[in-house]
Amino acid sequence: MSNITISGRVFMNGSSRWSPKGLCYQPTNNVDPISNDKLATIQALLDTDGQWTKLAINAIRVYQVDPTLKHDQVMSFLASKGIYVMIGCVNSQIALPRDGSYPCAVLTRVQAVVDEFSAYDNVLSYSVSNELLYGSNQPDVAAAAKALVRDTKKYIVQKGYRSIPVGLVLRDDPNGANTLAAAHFYACGDQASRADYVAYNQYRWCDYTSSTPQGSIDAWNKLYESFKNFPVPVYFGEYGCNAGNNRSWTQVPYLFGITALTPTGSASVKMSDVVSGGFAFRFIQHSENYGLIDTSGNLIAGHGFAELGTQYAAVTSFTASTVAGTNPLPCSSSYNPPLPTSCGTTTPTGPTIKVNVTNEISPATSISWSYTTDADKANATWIPIQNMAAGAAPTTIEVPTDSVWLSMAYQSTSDKQWYGGCIIAMNTVSAGDTVHGAWVDNQGSCPLN
Repeated sequence: MSNITISGRVFMNGSSRWSPKGLCYQPTNNVDPISNDKLATIQALLDTDGQWTKLAINAIRVYQVDPTLKHDQVMSFLASKGIYVMIGCVNSQIALPRDGSYPCAVLTRVQAVVDEFSAYDNVLSYSVSNELLYGSNQPDVAAAAKALVRDTKKYIVQKGYRSIPVGLVLRDDPNGANTLAAAHFYACGDQASRADYVAYNQYRWCDYTSSTPQGSIDAWNKLYESFKNFPVPVYFGEYGCNAGNNRSWTQVPYLFGITALTPTGSASVKMSDVVSGGFAFRFIQHSENYGLIDTSGNLIAGHGFAELGTQYAAVTSFTASTVAGTNPLPCSSSYNPPLPTSCGTTTPTGPTIKVNVTNEISPATSISWSYTTDADKANATWIPIQNMAAGAAPTTIEVPTDSVWLSMAYQSTSDKQWYGGCIIAMNTVSAGDTVHGAWVDNQGSCPLN
């Protein structure tokens, strides 16, 4: 089975464009749906008369997997049926919180998932978060998510794994959570730090009663305009509005470019020029009433199982008139928060100055840099901004301009505990200075130059 690769802003299968005719599949929350003990279930879904065969899908999205379980039998069987898998790397217990922090436990879990799945040719992509932004503008939270993408990509390179795309999934909430601004932020900048793709959960197409669903066409055209200059693939991580149990999946030919969008007062465009397919939400019924089948395997009336299968079967190729996009996408000055430099750190908010730091401790050990805005350094609340492993190269940190003190702590080579190394007054530090993490007279010191 060929690996899916990225060229410009589209997915490629060999020399041909490819897009997911996908289906969201998570029968039970927090239970791995594609581990080897689920092989019989997956085989039944894809046999000659199986429900996934009838739906004519080529990909599934799973939200939670268990990296301690084996997956070779299921992944091999899915590959034999031409099915790619979008892998969710977090779960309800270990995921980025909505406070802007970047716990190392989240990166560790994502790395474990990467370790388990990188050998499989039919892994389409890794998703490191799902609908993290919710209800308000949270650039610090977005910065932590982009840092997790960056560090996951770096880990894949370090381990020598196949370059499987790493990205994340946003909730469509343009008026509440600034998710469109965040989508641009995730896709902007250099290739090492930006997302390889952006997935978007959207339910704007709800007009199933008209032969020309103009309201839905106009709503999709707004997304077209938002994504038309993206340098990376965009696809719908979820789609399929359920308006009164009347789902006919009429949006499918528009999504795949078979039918052009003709928005009110504008020229026709093809959604497939900027969006690469998507994942219908969802296969098995949950409380939100979007399932195609119930938990007993019966089709749910009005949810469009047969209609989705008919629409997907009619999509036999994936074309676009424009595939290059803009490379790279500039980062907006109005929504471009600094990224946490490593896990275990938080993102400074507000104005910052850039300071160079080193780790020159000998014998070599890890150090960390923190700042505080409290004047009383003895009783201060310290906020970590950079961890440096033993022997790490000098780097640059961003320190808020209202910081009062900058501190260095070191990890003892004997008991592995952390101890205060030195504290330096920020009013003695200027932008571009180098603060040396070092030993002077057998104690920590932070000489400046």
